[in-house]
Amino acid sequence: MNNDDAQPSRSICTSNNVKQMRIFTIQRHSNIQSLRFPHSYRRVITDECKELIRRICATCRPKSKTAKELLSCQQSSSALSPNSTIPSDVSLLDKCLRGGFRIGTVTEIVGRSGVGKTQLAMQLCVVAARLNFGSIFVDTEKKLSMERLNEIANQRHRMNMNYKSANNVLNNVTIHRLSSTSELLLAISKLDEEIILRNEQSEEEVSVASHGELDKYPVKLLIVDSIAAPTRRDFGGGDAPKRVAA
Repeated sequence: MNNDDAQPSRSICTSNNVKQMRIFTIQRHSNIQSLRFPHSYRRVITDECKELIRRICATCRPKSKTAKELLSCQQSSSALSPNSTIPSDVSLLDKCLRGGFRIGTVTEIVGRSGVGKTQLAMQLCVVAARLNFGSIFVDTEKKLSMERLNEIANQRHRMNMNYKSANNVLNNVTIHRLSSTSELLLAISKLDEEIILRNEQSEEEVSVASHGELDKYPVKLLIVDSIAAPTRRDFGGGDAPKRVAA
């Protein structure tokens, strides 16, 4: 093994290399399948390619923090920095959250059906775009309305020109419509790669355009609406499917 093999460069953590590895995995898998190797050998090589992609994504994504580190951050400052949160635009809620929903953490929104959880999620997408952030919306209940999202974005833009146009907002929200637990787990397993590719596309636009508004923003908001719905459908039994449909 030479030094290059022993000391991989940081450039391996780029979307181009992730895409190349995806292509390489498919091509190599196809070539392996066409050869008369034992099945166990083919599987080992394919698994190695998948593991390399996983390690690239793990290196690129933000590092996790312990509860002690988060508590220390809270105690060191009475207010979070503006770039560390996405406001809800509901003043009382933002006050309780000390500025909004914190980036890099998981926040669960709970409440009875019809109280406005999905509406709040759509509003967060609009606010995120104002901050030049992109969003990924995983819709498992088929409650996400493009018309309503467009309406919220248009209203905010008319009231305050700091908000992006509806077209800009919609262009920076990626929708995944899923109906089963297996589809949800598969989509979640691929989110690392999708976010890395989108964020590097945004970085490339920044380096090319010295002025003007960007078309694509880096992903800072991931919404799953909701995790429980496909589980109720797949494993709830009884009248669970009827409750979901209602």
